[in-house]
Amino acid sequence: MTTYLELIVHHGGKMDYSEEVPRYLNGKIEEVDMDLDYISYFQLQQLGVVHFEYARVERLWYMAPSHNL
Repeated sequence: MTTYLELIVHHGGKMDYSEEVPRYLNGKIEEVDMDLDYISYFQLQQLGVVHFEYARVERLWYMAPSHNL
């Protein structure tokens, strides 16, 4: 049985930490389902290049749902 992880991907913008609650500015937010058995750094790199059509992915960050920025 395949288990998918729903990722909420923020891309093309930047984080603004100037206020008490950080905000994501000038970008896109999309949901992507990935097979949990195959998710890796390299799969996330490929997601950025193939799915979101970037020439390369410079940085990756993640946040667990139970944590704050």
